Amino acid sequence: MDWTLQQIRLENFKFFKEPFDFPIQGKNILLYGENGSGKSSVVWGLYTLMESHKKPLADVQKYFNPRDGQHLRNRYSNDADASSVQTLFTPLAGGAAAGAAPKNYEISYGHINTQTVGDDFIKFSAAAFDMFNYRMLYEWIYQKNSKDIDLFNGFEKNIFKYLYLSRPYTRIDGTVPAQDGNTAEEWWGYIKEATDYLPLTSRHQVNRNTPEYTRFMTLLREFKREMDAVLMQVERAANEMLHNDLGLQNISIEVDMTAVPFNILKRNCRRYKDGKVHNPTISIMAHVVDSNIPGWSTDVKHLATYFNESKLTCIGIALRLAISDYKLISTGNVAPVLCIDDLLLSLDMSSRIPIIKLLLKKSQNRQLLVFTHDRAFYETMKMLIQDAGKMSDWRFYEMYERNSRQLGIAPKPIFHQTKTYRDKAEEQFEQCDYPAAANYLRKYCEEQLKRLLPINMQFKIKQSGEMELDDLNGMVSKLQAGFCSLYNVQSTELPHLSVYRKRLMNPMSHDDTHTPIYKAEIVGAVTEIDTLKNIADSKMIICTGEGHHRDEFQMLVDNGVTNEMIEFDVLENWTSIEIRGRRYFNDVKIRVKSSTTAAVAVQDYDSLRAVYKDVCILLGMDTPAMPAPAMETTITNRRLHVALTAML
Repeated sequence: MDWTLQQIRLENFKFFKEPFDFPIQGKNILLYGENGSGKSSVVWGLYTLMESHKKPLADVQKYFNPRDGQHLRNRYSNDADASSVQTLFTPLAGGAAAGAAPKNYEISYGHINTQTVGDDFIKFSAAAFDMFNYRMLYEWIYQKNSKDIDLFNGFEKNIFKYLYLSRPYTRIDGTVPAQDGNTAEEWWGYIKEATDYLPLTSRHQVNRNTPEYTRFMTLLREFKREMDAVLMQVERAANEMLHNDLGLQNISIEVDMTAVPFNILKRNCRRYKDGKVHNPTISIMAHVVDSNIPGWSTDVKHLATYFNESKLTCIGIALRLAISDYKLISTGNVAPVLCIDDLLLSLDMSSRIPIIKLLLKKSQNRQLLVFTHDRAFYETMKMLIQDAGKMSDWRFYEMYERNSRQLGIAPKPIFHQTKTYRDKAEEQFEQCDYPAAANYLRKYCEEQLKRLLPINMQFKIKQSGEMELDDLNGMVSKLQAGFCSLYNVQSTELPHLSVYRKRLMNPMSHDDTHTPIYKAEIVGAVTEIDTLKNIADSKMIICTGEGHHRDEFQMLVDNGVTNEMIEFDVLENWTSIEIRGRRYFNDVKIRVKSSTTAAVAVQDYDSLRAVYKDVCILLGMDTPAMPAPAMETTITNRRLHVALTAML
């Protein structure tokens, strides 16, 4: 992409009465906003402006006309108050459009410049734009069990206008539109219109013995052929996301469109046909492979009867993102933007993480605007962005409604960049509010522990058997026990958090909060948690254990006389951390593929470190006279031909 969205300005639009500038600055956005704070108004403002490119002028003006029942003006405004949505786009530094003048667009009752003939920028940016939320996802995938899923109406309403087919349609008189004519909306619109021009018989039936009829039937077949090509690519992309990103390797979906029904028998009539075009059906069916199912596999036509809400959401998101990817225009004179507004409301955190990671992948070739009222979702996504080393690509904001006790006064937003927990702790410390500072330090410590601990160590099992996020005490205990064992680290090498967790970071223990000792403990806790943050910052992913070529390694251990080389695949996430200048590696499950002496059996193992130890014992390299080398120095990626130490 050569352009980026810089700012959205709303005036007298939905929540905002006074002019409100939402700064984007060409970055991706993650915003936490309370319900009723105006966050969705920002999304709908951008959506309305983008949609205005394809709408009739009157349909855009009505949103700003106080006398129209469908207007979107602020409810506290006067009829004479100005109302508008404006956007600012600027060229990407270093891109093909660098140095070009910024582009401003506005929609209001009296000024709409998104429909300028020949403006390819807004044309392609509107096509590349996408926005969806939980309600839209629900309409797509959560359909009644009594009805077959039919996505055609959703395609016709939201997708067709920006779905470019391989070529323009051909009219029934044999001509081709001089301009455009290659979107699915234009194809489908002409198909419905063309029935009015088909020659009729004396009995007012469609005359099938005419060139117009022949061309029309060809047009229907070509429309299906074009849509089949689109849906095949969407289906393939959605399945790749389900299998590779969302961990649902045993689920595949099929998306098909029927032929376009035309000229069917009239109701209660055996001879006369209606001469009309009817909507085809776009169906979605899932194929599931499961050893617990008789016959090992099954086809699922009514998705909601088989899948839980988590899997349904994954299927819906994969399908919707695949469609968005198909119509994405990411190169040239375009600013592609994807808006996500409160998408994952009902999923637990362990189910959300793969979806968040998938969304982060989509930010590689478009701007991502993610709005949520779920604080846990916000913090988790922010943590994953930080772990990926992409903080500089993002802006983090918070939005609240300013409290007002005066009736008839329009609510106003409180909007600011998100401050870190450490920043907030420092602010409270400087104001001598030490209990508040200690509470923010607790949050700061929990944040870094979530970044550092593997996912399974962040959760605990409730008495009901359900999983829930562990508290600070639980995670500190796991850091000093399971984490140390996993990375082969001595607990004395880690920050001394236990000294502070029981008293300083316990919100119920602030009985001596104004003593010099308490103040000194806060300063000491900051130092220890900063050290924890540095370790979390150093965390690096070697491979993901998902079956890619980066997961394939070999180990060569040589005692000077003989050697042992094994080839193995890593079966889970493999990472390293740095503590006091030394690298430590987590132990991982592996699958041994071969061994030079067959001393190590070809099978799965729960511990790479245990296999390495066995090899060293086999070669007599476990004594003071012949100590074993550091394990990481013996390992090479066998596909990339790169030493493990060089991959860090």
